Amino acid sequence: MSTSLFVGTHLQSDNDDGTVNASGTVEFFEPDGAFTTNKDTYTTVSLGTPNSNPMTLGADGRPANAVFLDGDYDCIEKDSSGTTLRSTQNINPTVASSVIPLSSSTTLTSVHAGAIIEASSTITLTLTAASTLGEEWGTVVKNIGSGVVTLARAAGADTIEGTAANVILAAKERTSVQVNDAENGFLMGRSTDLLTTRGDVLYVSSTGIARLALGTNTQVPQSDGTDVAWATISGGLQAVKYFGYPTTYSDAFTTDFGADANELVVSPAPTQPFVIDATPWRFTTTGTLPAGLSLATDYYIVATNATTDIELSTTPFGTPFTITDDGTGTHTIAPLAVYTKPTSNFSRVKVTIIGSGGGGGGGGDANEMGVGGGAGGAAIGVVENADIGATETITVGAAGLGVNGASGSSGNTSSFGSIGSATGGTGGTGDAAVAEANSVAGGVGVGLDIIIDGGRGGPTLSTVVTGHGGASILHEGGVGTLVLAGVAAGTDGTLGSGGGGSGTLDTSNVAGANGGGGVVIIEEYN
Repeated sequence: MSTSLFVGTHLQSDNDDGTVNASGTVEFFEPDGAFTTNKDTYTTVSLGTPNSNPMTLGADGRPANAVFLDGDYDCIEKDSSGTTLRSTQNINPTVASSVIPLSSSTTLTSVHAGAIIEASSTITLTLTAASTLGEEWGTVVKNIGSGVVTLARAAGADTIEGTAANVILAAKERTSVQVNDAENGFLMGRSTDLLTTRGDVLYVSSTGIARLALGTNTQVPQSDGTDVAWATISGGLQAVKYFGYPTTYSDAFTTDFGADANELVVSPAPTQPFVIDATPWRFTTTGTLPAGLSLATDYYIVATNATTDIELSTTPFGTPFTITDDGTGTHTIAPLAVYTKPTSNFSRVKVTIIGSGGGGGGGGDANEMGVGGGAGGAAIGVVENADIGATETITVGAAGLGVNGASGSSGNTSSFGSIGSATGGTGGTGDAAVAEANSVAGGVGVGLDIIIDGGRGGPTLSTVVTGHGGASILHEGGVGTLVLAGVAAGTDGTLGSGGGGSGTLDTSNVAGANGGGGVVIIEEYN
């Protein structure tokens, strides 16, 4: 048997005089004309929960629940006193709704009640006045073609969804149409078959509901003030590239499987200690790289042990991987010194360039102090796609070094191709006279929108006060220290700041601290 809706809460039982059958009953039976064997009706289409039988009607003569029938029935309606109002045999609502194909304009009348109308071309369906059709009238309209279907009101006072206007159904759109309770218009329940792909979006176009097909990765819907379309929004940060180790460094190394098979041992030790940061490193070889390493692949230092031992990962600050053999030939490790511009989804970069810090000055004789090294200058700016080559050479300035009993060496220049650069800070004066008041200059930026001088290296102010290193835009300078028994020399600079100076109260020479290495940071935007 098929399941059909017989009556809903909008349908009403009346007395013979036309008044509402308040508190009356409706009882359902097997369709045998005997009216003796009850047959259940149900509250839902799934036929899971039966209604009471007989059903008591409300004060409005309507059932409290919808009534779904399973096949054919006989039915008796009674008033509140139990007097039979009418008996109906062979109620047969299970006949399938008719499908009416339409390819030309027509007026919808009582003939179309309960039907499914399939419109295959651009047509107008005119709705007979709601008061004429009556409260129980309803139909379904499907636009199965590629044109538009207009639902038009014959009676000017009628509304559709509360608005005195016609309705357009776009291709693949469908709707139910039902006279509202007040019989002065129509209610609708629109839906569509337009969605065909995961990620599709519906929007209202000039002709009705339309499908906006799935866009590409990173696109967002964008309005032009009239319609909507997918667009790639410019300005979103896509990636950050960090270069923070002197690009002049390159050295041979050997593998060591001793206590930790993750480690590489670089020999000789680099002049600037390895640091754990997001600088990409690459390897070359005259033979075969150790198993676990590949050519033309970016690696990142994620652990250091002593001066020469490093552990690597394929992601910044990631998990180190294992080296499983020595490879063959001579291997070389060097920080990546080339920036490669993205070929898609890219509009500009923000570049931050910092020169390296100068080394702090070292005391030479008794009661002689060292001036702190100057910090590297900085250049910051936005560079458009058209002004960037397919590749640009990256230079990260090596740190200025502290020198024993003498002035520190100056820092070095960092640069992004020929687009922008920043010079290193001046090395701090060493073997300086007591209370020397002269500080040393920081570096300067060149070529970009924002230019910031590096902080000046601090002077020595007395026989026991050495100069601190100048501050860069990213980090304070190294601390100057008077070297006594059990007291270390000044501290190194970081991220382009200057190294601290060192002083002495005896006749032995002491070295100033090293400056901080330069940095180049590239932020990519679409």
